[in-house]
Amino acid sequence: MTLPSVRHWQFDRPGGPEVLRLVEEPRVEPGFGELRLRVEALSLNRSDLMFLNDAYVEKPIFPSRFGSEVAGMIEAIGPGVEGFAISDRVATLNAFAISQYGTFGETALIPARAVVPVPDRLTAAEAASFGFAYLTNYFALFELGHLKPFQTVLVTAATSTTGLAALPMIRSAGAISIATTRTIKKRDALLAHGADHVVVTDEEDLVARVMEITGGHGADIAYDCVPATMGMQVVNALKRRGDWIVYGFMTEPEGFPWWSVAMRTVAFHLYKVSEFAGNPAIGLPGHEEKFIEAKRTIAAGLKSGRWKPLPIDRQFDGLACVPEALAYMASNQATGKIVVTLQATG
Repeated sequence: MTLPSVRHWQFDRPGGPEVLRLVEEPRVEPGFGELRLRVEALSLNRSDLMFLNDAYVEKPIFPSRFGSEVAGMIEAIGPGVEGFAISDRVATLNAFAISQYGTFGETALIPARAVVPVPDRLTAAEAASFGFAYLTNYFALFELGHLKPFQTVLVTAATSTTGLAALPMIRSAGAISIATTRTIKKRDALLAHGADHVVVTDEEDLVARVMEITGGHGADIAYDCVPATMGMQVVNALKRRGDWIVYGFMTEPEGFPWWSVAMRTVAFHLYKVSEFAGNPAIGLPGHEEKFIEAKRTIAAGLKSGRWKPLPIDRQFDGLACVPEALAYMASNQATGKIVVTLQATG
Protein backbone atom coordinates (compact mmCIF):
# COMPACT_ATOMS: atom_id res chain seq x y z
CA MET A 1 0.00 0.00 0.00
CA THR A 2 1.31 3.46 -0.93
CA LEU A 3 1.24 5.87 2.00
CA PRO A 4 -0.13 9.41 1.55
CA SER A 5 2.35 11.99 0.27
CA VAL A 6 3.91 14.61 2.50
CA ARG A 7 5.97 17.71 1.79
CA HIS A 8 9.54 18.41 2.84
CA TRP A 9 12.31 20.87 1.99
CA GLN A 10 15.37 19.90 -0.05
CA PHE A 11 18.03 21.60 -2.17
CA ASP A 12 20.19 20.71 -5.18
CA ARG A 13 23.05 23.20 -4.87
CA PRO A 14 24.66 25.31 -2.15
CA GLY A 15 23.29 28.76 -1.47
CA GLY A 16 20.90 30.72 0.68
CA PRO A 17 17.20 30.22 1.37
CA GLU A 18 16.45 30.79 -2.32
CA VAL A 19 17.86 27.37 -3.32
CA LEU A 20 15.35 25.44 -1.19
CA ARG A 21 12.55 23.52 -2.91
CA LEU A 22 9.37 22.25 -1.28
CA VAL A 23 8.81 18.77 -2.71
CA GLU A 24 6.09 16.17 -2.20
CA GLU A 25 6.91 12.49 -1.75
CA PRO A 26 5.24 9.42 -0.19
CA ARG A 27 5.67 8.83 3.53
CA VAL A 28 8.47 6.40 4.27
CA GLU A 29 8.25 3.63 6.86
CA PRO A 30 10.89 3.80 9.60
CA GLY A 31 13.74 1.31 9.38
CA PHE A 32 15.57 -0.49 12.16
CA GLY A 33 16.08 1.79 15.16
CA GLU A 34 14.07 4.64 13.62
CA LEU A 35 10.92 6.59 14.41
CA ARG A 36 8.67 8.57 12.11
CA LEU A 37 7.40 11.83 13.57
CA ARG A 38 4.51 13.98 12.51
CA VAL A 39 6.31 17.31 12.80
CA GLU A 40 4.47 19.93 14.86
CA ALA A 41 7.19 22.58 14.98
CA LEU A 42 10.74 23.14 13.80
CA SER A 43 13.34 25.60 15.00
CA LEU A 44 16.32 27.08 13.24
CA ASN A 45 19.98 26.90 14.15
CA ARG A 46 23.00 28.64 12.69
CA SER A 47 24.16 25.23 11.46
CA ASP A 48 21.13 25.09 9.14
CA LEU A 49 22.38 28.13 7.21
CA MET A 50 25.90 26.72 7.14
CA PHE A 51 24.74 23.30 5.90
CA LEU A 52 22.61 24.94 3.20
CA ASN A 53 25.66 26.90 2.01
CA ASP A 54 28.00 23.86 2.18
CA ALA A 55 30.02 25.58 4.92
CA TYR A 56 29.34 23.09 7.71
CA VAL A 57 31.46 20.22 9.05
CA GLU A 58 29.01 17.87 7.35
CA LYS A 59 28.58 17.99 3.56
CA PRO A 60 25.20 17.79 1.81
CA ILE A 61 24.64 14.93 -0.62
CA PHE A 62 22.50 16.27 -3.48
CA PRO A 63 19.58 16.27 -3.74
CA SER A 64 19.81 16.91 -0.01
CA ARG A 65 17.10 17.01 2.60
CA PHE A 66 17.35 19.88 5.00
CA GLY A 67 16.90 20.85 8.64
CA SER A 68 17.61 19.33 12.01
CA GLU A 69 15.75 20.45 15.14
CA VAL A 70 12.05 19.50 15.31
CA ALA A 71 9.39 18.39 17.75
CA GLY A 72 6.38 16.25 17.02
CA MET A 73 4.31 13.18 17.69
CA ILE A 74 5.43 9.62 16.97
CA GLU A 75 3.28 8.13 14.20
CA ALA A 76 5.31 5.01 13.33
CA ILE A 77 7.93 2.90 15.15
CA GLY A 78 10.58 0.87 13.39
CA PRO A 79 11.85 -2.58 14.38
CA GLY A 80 14.27 -2.73 17.29
CA VAL A 81 12.86 0.37 19.00
CA GLU A 82 11.71 0.08 22.61
CA GLY A 83 10.45 2.54 25.17
CA PHE A 84 8.24 4.60 22.82
CA ALA A 85 4.57 4.45 21.86
CA ILE A 86 2.47 5.89 19.06
CA SER A 87 1.41 9.49 19.86
CA ASP A 88 4.30 10.11 22.27
CA ARG A 89 5.54 13.70 22.00
CA VAL A 90 9.30 13.94 21.46
CA ALA A 91 11.96 16.44 20.38
CA THR A 92 15.17 15.83 18.48
CA LEU A 93 18.73 16.12 19.75
CA ASN A 94 21.73 16.91 17.55
CA ALA A 95 22.92 13.31 17.38
CA PHE A 96 22.44 12.34 13.74
CA ALA A 97 23.67 13.21 10.25
CA ILE A 98 21.62 15.98 8.63
CA SER A 99 22.55 14.65 5.19
CA GLN A 100 20.87 11.37 6.12
CA TYR A 101 17.98 12.62 8.26
CA GLY A 102 16.93 16.09 7.11
CA THR A 103 13.87 16.80 9.25
CA PHE A 104 12.22 19.96 7.89
CA GLY A 105 9.00 18.55 6.51
CA GLU A 106 5.52 17.45 7.49
CA THR A 107 6.99 14.17 8.71
CA ALA A 108 10.52 13.19 9.64
CA LEU A 109 12.43 9.95 10.06
CA ILE A 110 14.85 10.07 12.96
CA PRO A 111 16.99 7.60 14.92
CA ALA A 112 15.18 6.72 18.13
CA ARG A 113 18.34 7.39 20.15
CA ALA A 114 18.25 11.03 19.00
CA VAL A 115 14.97 12.04 20.68
CA VAL A 116 13.84 12.89 24.20
CA PRO A 117 10.31 12.99 25.64
CA VAL A 118 8.51 16.33 25.80
CA PRO A 119 6.52 17.33 28.90
CA ASP A 120 2.82 17.83 28.19
CA ARG A 121 2.90 21.41 29.46
CA LEU A 122 5.10 22.57 26.56
CA THR A 123 3.60 23.96 23.39
CA ALA A 124 4.82 22.65 20.04
CA ALA A 125 6.99 25.74 19.57
CA GLU A 126 8.51 25.37 23.05
CA ALA A 127 9.13 21.66 22.47
CA ALA A 128 11.23 22.49 19.41
CA SER A 129 13.30 25.00 21.34
CA PHE A 130 15.54 23.21 23.81
CA GLY A 131 17.14 19.99 22.55
CA PHE A 132 20.09 21.16 20.50
CA ALA A 133 21.21 23.95 22.80
CA TYR A 134 20.94 21.90 26.00
CA LEU A 135 22.79 18.91 24.56
CA THR A 136 25.55 21.14 23.17
CA ASN A 137 25.97 22.88 26.51
CA TYR A 138 25.81 19.72 28.61
CA PHE A 139 28.99 18.16 27.20
CA ALA A 140 30.87 21.45 27.06
CA LEU A 141 30.12 22.54 30.60
CA PHE A 142 30.06 19.23 32.46
CA GLU A 143 32.32 16.89 30.46
CA LEU A 144 34.98 19.33 29.27
CA GLY A 145 34.63 22.11 31.85
CA HIS A 146 33.82 19.83 34.84
CA LEU A 147 31.61 22.64 36.14
CA LYS A 148 31.29 22.78 39.93
CA PRO A 149 29.31 24.92 42.39
CA PHE A 150 30.62 28.44 42.99
CA GLN A 151 32.75 28.45 39.84
CA THR A 152 32.39 31.29 37.34
CA VAL A 153 31.59 30.82 33.64
CA LEU A 154 32.16 33.55 31.07
CA VAL A 155 29.62 33.13 28.24
CA THR A 156 30.37 35.19 25.13
CA ALA A 157 27.69 36.30 22.66
CA ALA A 158 25.25 35.16 25.32
CA THR A 159 22.14 36.21 23.41
CA SER A 160 22.78 33.36 20.97
CA THR A 161 20.45 30.42 21.55
CA THR A 162 23.31 28.30 22.88
CA GLY A 163 24.36 31.08 25.21
CA LEU A 164 20.83 31.65 26.50
CA ALA A 165 20.43 27.94 27.25
CA ALA A 166 23.76 27.89 29.10
CA LEU A 167 22.66 30.49 31.66
CA PRO A 168 20.03 28.41 33.53
CA MET A 169 22.25 25.34 33.29
CA ILE A 170 25.09 27.21 34.99
CA ARG A 171 22.75 28.51 37.68
CA SER A 172 21.24 25.07 38.33
CA ALA A 173 24.77 23.75 38.91
CA GLY A 174 25.29 26.34 41.66
CA ALA A 175 27.79 28.26 39.55
CA ILE A 176 27.91 31.93 38.49
CA SER A 177 27.53 33.24 34.93
CA ILE A 178 29.05 36.33 33.35
CA ALA A 179 27.29 36.97 30.04
CA THR A 180 28.60 39.24 27.33
CA THR A 181 26.68 41.26 24.77
CA ARG A 182 27.86 44.00 22.47
CA THR A 183 25.02 46.46 23.14
CA ILE A 184 23.21 47.55 26.27
CA LYS A 185 19.76 46.96 24.72
CA LYS A 186 20.17 43.18 25.29
CA ARG A 187 21.39 43.48 28.87
CA ASP A 188 17.98 43.23 30.53
CA ALA A 189 17.01 40.20 28.44
CA LEU A 190 20.12 38.36 29.63
CA LEU A 191 19.46 39.20 33.28
CA ALA A 192 15.86 38.07 32.91
CA HIS A 193 17.01 34.75 31.47
CA GLY A 194 19.31 33.98 34.39
CA ALA A 195 22.62 35.76 33.87
CA ASP A 196 24.23 36.71 37.18
CA HIS A 197 26.32 39.45 35.59
CA VAL A 198 26.33 41.10 32.15
CA VAL A 199 29.27 42.83 30.48
CA VAL A 200 28.43 45.18 27.59
CA THR A 201 31.60 44.86 25.53
CA ASP A 202 31.04 47.96 23.38
CA GLU A 203 31.08 50.06 26.56
CA GLU A 204 33.08 48.10 29.14
CA ASP A 205 36.53 46.52 29.37
CA LEU A 206 35.84 42.78 29.49
CA VAL A 207 38.99 41.76 31.36
CA ALA A 208 38.65 44.51 33.97
CA ARG A 209 34.97 43.73 34.60
CA VAL A 210 35.54 39.98 34.92
CA MET A 211 38.40 40.56 37.35
CA GLU A 212 36.23 42.97 39.33
CA ILE A 213 33.36 40.45 39.52
CA THR A 214 35.65 37.57 40.50
CA GLY A 215 37.78 39.50 42.97
CA GLY A 216 40.84 39.24 40.73
CA HIS A 217 40.56 35.46 40.38
CA GLY A 218 39.35 35.37 36.77
CA ALA A 219 36.68 33.14 35.27
CA ASP A 220 37.10 29.40 35.73
CA ILE A 221 35.60 28.56 32.32
CA ALA A 222 35.07 30.58 29.16
CA TYR A 223 32.35 29.32 26.82
CA ASP A 224 33.12 31.13 23.61
CA CYS A 225 31.75 31.37 20.07
CA VAL A 226 33.52 34.58 19.00
CA PRO A 227 37.22 33.72 19.37
CA ALA A 228 38.19 35.72 16.28
CA THR A 229 37.12 39.03 17.79
CA MET A 230 37.43 38.41 21.53
CA GLY A 231 39.90 35.55 21.91
CA MET A 232 42.71 37.57 23.50
CA GLN A 233 40.35 39.29 25.96
CA VAL A 234 38.68 36.00 26.87
CA VAL A 235 41.99 34.29 27.63
CA ASN A 236 43.15 37.21 29.75
CA ALA A 237 39.84 37.14 31.65
CA LEU A 238 40.39 33.49 32.63
CA LYS A 239 42.09 32.32 35.77
CA ARG A 240 45.44 30.59 35.39
CA ARG A 241 44.80 27.00 34.31
CA GLY A 242 41.25 27.91 33.34
CA ASP A 243 39.32 26.24 30.52
CA TRP A 244 38.70 28.04 27.23
CA ILE A 245 35.98 26.12 25.37
CA VAL A 246 35.38 27.30 21.81
CA TYR A 247 32.18 25.85 20.37
CA GLY A 248 31.70 27.92 17.23
CA PHE A 249 32.94 30.69 14.99
CA MET A 250 30.52 33.53 14.32
CA THR A 251 33.32 35.12 12.30
CA GLU A 252 36.30 33.52 10.59
CA PRO A 253 39.28 33.22 12.98
CA GLU A 254 42.46 34.93 11.83
CA GLY A 255 44.89 34.22 14.63
CA PHE A 256 45.41 32.42 17.90
CA PRO A 257 46.59 34.08 21.15
CA TRP A 258 49.40 31.58 21.65
CA TRP A 259 51.42 33.69 24.07
CA SER A 260 48.51 34.50 26.39
CA VAL A 261 47.39 30.86 26.40
CA ALA A 262 50.88 29.72 27.24
CA MET A 263 51.50 32.33 29.92
CA ARG A 264 48.19 31.63 31.67
CA THR A 265 48.47 27.84 31.14
CA VAL A 266 44.97 27.82 29.70
CA ALA A 267 43.43 24.51 28.64
CA PHE A 268 42.05 25.03 25.12
CA HIS A 269 39.14 22.90 23.86
CA LEU A 270 37.91 23.17 20.27
CA TYR A 271 34.58 21.50 20.85
CA LYS A 272 31.94 19.79 18.71
CA VAL A 273 28.85 18.19 20.23
CA SER A 274 29.29 15.25 17.84
CA GLU A 275 32.47 14.26 19.72
CA PHE A 276 30.09 12.91 22.37
CA ALA A 277 26.74 12.52 20.54
CA GLY A 278 28.23 10.99 17.38
CA ASN A 279 27.82 11.74 13.67
CA PRO A 280 28.65 9.00 11.16
CA ALA A 281 28.81 11.51 8.28
CA ILE A 282 32.03 12.96 9.72
CA GLY A 283 33.37 9.73 11.18
CA LEU A 284 32.62 10.38 14.84
CA PRO A 285 31.09 7.44 16.74
CA GLY A 286 30.42 9.47 19.87
CA HIS A 287 30.42 8.21 23.45
CA GLU A 288 27.21 6.28 24.06
CA GLU A 289 27.43 6.09 27.85
CA LYS A 290 27.94 9.84 28.21
CA PHE A 291 25.26 10.51 25.59
CA ILE A 292 22.69 8.43 27.49
CA GLU A 293 23.52 10.27 30.70
CA ALA A 294 23.10 13.62 28.91
CA LYS A 295 19.68 12.60 27.61
CA ARG A 296 18.62 11.49 31.09
CA THR A 297 19.77 14.77 32.63
CA ILE A 298 18.06 16.92 30.00
CA ALA A 299 14.78 15.00 30.28
CA ALA A 300 14.86 15.28 34.08
CA GLY A 301 15.64 19.00 33.96
CA LEU A 302 12.71 19.65 31.64
CA LYS A 303 10.30 17.45 33.56
CA SER A 304 11.10 19.18 36.83
CA GLY A 305 10.88 22.64 35.27
CA ARG A 306 14.42 23.45 36.41
CA TRP A 307 15.45 23.83 32.76
CA LYS A 308 13.06 25.61 30.45
CA PRO A 309 12.74 25.99 26.68
CA LEU A 310 14.50 28.97 25.19
CA PRO A 311 12.61 32.23 24.66
CA ILE A 312 11.06 32.42 21.20
CA ASP A 313 12.04 35.55 19.33
CA ARG A 314 9.70 35.02 16.39
CA GLN A 315 7.23 32.35 15.33
CA PHE A 316 6.28 31.67 11.71
CA ASP A 317 3.21 29.64 10.79
CA GLY A 318 3.27 27.03 8.04
CA LEU A 319 5.98 24.90 6.41
CA ALA A 320 6.16 27.25 3.43
CA CYS A 321 7.62 29.95 5.73
CA VAL A 322 10.97 28.17 6.22
CA PRO A 323 12.90 30.30 3.65
CA GLU A 324 11.51 33.49 5.18
CA ALA A 325 12.46 32.30 8.65
CA LEU A 326 15.98 31.48 7.45
CA ALA A 327 16.35 34.94 5.94
CA TYR A 328 15.31 36.43 9.27
CA MET A 329 17.95 34.33 11.05
CA ALA A 330 20.59 35.51 8.57
CA SER A 331 19.73 39.13 9.47
CA ASN A 332 21.08 38.55 13.02
CA GLN A 333 18.15 40.37 14.64
CA ALA A 334 16.92 37.53 16.85
CA THR A 335 17.39 37.12 20.59
CA GLY A 336 16.03 33.65 21.15
CA LYS A 337 14.73 30.88 18.93
CA ILE A 338 13.16 31.26 15.52
CA VAL A 339 10.38 28.69 15.18
CA VAL A 340 8.06 27.50 12.41
CA THR A 341 4.88 25.74 13.49
CA LEU A 342 3.00 23.35 11.22
CA GLN A 343 -0.64 22.49 10.78
CA ALA A 344 -1.52 18.86 11.43
CA THR A 345 -1.09 16.55 8.42
CA GLY A 346 -3.40 13.70 7.52
